[in-house]
Amino acid sequence: MKKYLIACDIDGTTLNRAGKLTNHTINTLKKYEDMGHLVVLATGRPIGAALPIYEEIGLKTPVVTDNGASIDHPHDHDFAKRRTFIPKDIVDKLFTFAKPHLDSAFFSNETTLFAYQYDKGLEQYFIPVPNLKFVEGDFTTFDVEPSGMIFAIEESFQKDLEHWMTTHYPNTISYRLWGSGQGLSIYEIYNKHTSKSSALTYLLNYYEIPKKRLIAFGDGINDIEMIRDAAHGIAMLNGVDALKMVADDVTFATNDEDGMVKYIDQFFAKLKD
Repeated sequence: MKKYLIACDIDGTTLNRAGKLTNHTINTLKKYEDMGHLVVLATGRPIGAALPIYEEIGLKTPVVTDNGASIDHPHDHDFAKRRTFIPKDIVDKLFTFAKPHLDSAFFSNETTLFAYQYDKGLEQYFIPVPNLKFVEGDFTTFDVEPSGMIFAIEESFQKDLEHWMTTHYPNTISYRLWGSGQGLSIYEIYNKHTSKSSALTYLLNYYEIPKKRLIAFGDGINDIEMIRDAAHGIAMLNGVDALKMVADDVTFATNDEDGMVKYIDQFFAKLKD
């Protein structure tokens, strides 16, 4: 059988609603890795929050984190880590512009959580890394470049923020609106040239796997590029409608029903026919 890259989002896809791996999922993903396929977790989580899932499955492959801004290979010391950051000057200008309307903001690297008026309620959108050093203050005081940032802004400021980003840095930064409610809008801000799709393209080239042998699974808006660009882009049945609109297919079961691995088994069974 020819080698495929099987890309798996974590939350809402590989994990069930309780945030757990099932034995069926673990055994199936390991089965396809043992067959020679490249099983890659591709997640918005930072590396520290992705590794426990990676290790529980028992993978020996690369892992894509920070929505494509980071690529690591925990079991290959010759594989050079890849990191893509937002330039510090842009971070400072954006923070200064948004600050009067900013309720909370944060970003993290491998050791530290940097926050402005940190709101633990934002953890429902983004999984924090446990036991990080915590530093709070204005982003302009942090001498570090983030791979991505979370801004919770006044909902009334939404159009102004989007207009500022698209006017001042249309070729450098982009954003995802994760939701609005109770007067706030939650934005993820990231380098425009990074996505799960761009990271997977790098891995396809690195391992000399043709793009026609990329199958990817996801459920959220941060999976849109990955699912849209994959040769076989599959949205979870429990996924958002915007993702299903760009997908080649939708799983016939949810993440609570092992929908991803059931689809993988069906997909490869059909290849044998």
